[in-house]
Amino acid sequence: MGNTFENTDLVLLKTIDKLENYLGLAKVVDRDIEGDFQTSVGDTIWKRRPYYFAAQTGAVISSYSDIEEGKVAITVDQRRHIPIKINSQELALDIDAPRVNEIIDEAAREMAQQVETSIADAYKGIWNYTNATGGATLDQWADADAKLDEIGVEMMSVRYGFFTPRTKRTLAKDIAQDFSRPDTSTVEGAMKRAAVGTYSNVDFYQNQSLATHTSGIATGTPLVNGASQEVTYATSRNTWTQSLITDGWTNDTADILVEGDVITIAGVFGVNNKTKEALGELQQFVVTADAAAGSTTGPATLTISPPIIISGAYQTVSATPADDAVITVVTGASQSRKENLLILKDCINLSMVPLPQIKDGATSSTRADKESGISIRVTRFYDGTNDELVMRFDVLYGVTVQNGYYGHRIATAS
Repeated sequence: MGNTFENTDLVLLKTIDKLENYLGLAKVVDRDIEGDFQTSVGDTIWKRRPYYFAAQTGAVISSYSDIEEGKVAITVDQRRHIPIKINSQELALDIDAPRVNEIIDEAAREMAQQVETSIADAYKGIWNYTNATGGATLDQWADADAKLDEIGVEMMSVRYGFFTPRTKRTLAKDIAQDFSRPDTSTVEGAMKRAAVGTYSNVDFYQNQSLATHTSGIATGTPLVNGASQEVTYATSRNTWTQSLITDGWTNDTADILVEGDVITIAGVFGVNNKTKEALGELQQFVVTADAAAGSTTGPATLTISPPIIISGAYQTVSATPADDAVITVVTGASQSRKENLLILKDCINLSMVPLPQIKDGATSSTRADKESGISIRVTRFYDGTNDELVMRFDVLYGVTVQNGYYGHRIATAS
């Protein structure tokens, strides 16, 4: 026991190895970061948004496309640590190696759970949404995948589907029927091992960290309050949000909508990101901050994403909303639903930042594994007051949705 825990480098290597095994979402999201950063909670890492240009017809240049650089802010605000105490009696008895491995394994498992939960909570920045009343059937996953194609997501890109344990049975039955198997036990057995292969262009994985969204009050007869509420890319490029002035909600109601709610606006259709052709479905918008309804006419200013851009290379919708256009809350009123996720790598960014080694009164090891992107610090110090050896595991990271087009939420009852 003593040799193992006195060697923080060895503990660190074992923890990283086990932590990587327990991660699911973290293995498929984007891990690239740009810019300089410090190792303090609250620091911001900036990543460039992709450029888009609008093609012109004919040989004559009618106008020039400006190079408008947008940035995604990744705030390093997630700090997690796990402290473990070992008293002198335990050290004297020299606890056997299996228990040492068990301690490290459990610490890695809990840390992985914390990171996975943070990534899953990023659903609040994704606007593509399906209310899967049938339990997230294989057809609904295929429809969600098809929608990504329709809006212009690269068709050859790898898509990842993360589903809840309850959704597992629905998928198992559908996949078994798809392969004409009367017995679903083989498929269910695969699903219990988390990875079930690729179906309908989606690599499926079970995940126990997926979030539950409870929608806002969402009562009243909501309408757009004022025409021409579109914005430009220049004004929205760094936040990818805008304010939408509305009314008609139930008067004096807190949390009339909450972060993560999804709405549509009558007459505002989605477009293909590449061709800018209007699609046959209303554009879905996600509310990115809690909103309250005021008095008299139930006014509420919503912060929504994507922004309403009606022309140019960064066009997001077919038209600007009309005054009094009807707003529909797709996520419903006061509904609690699990958020299964269909994502591409570039949908969500996870940035784990190396913490500095502690030199005063402690022994610590920090490592940022280049292959996995995992960064963790292990620190050991002696608590003389209580005659205990303290071992702590620390991580610092930030999570953000960097491209909401590259994700789709499939909500189920459980």
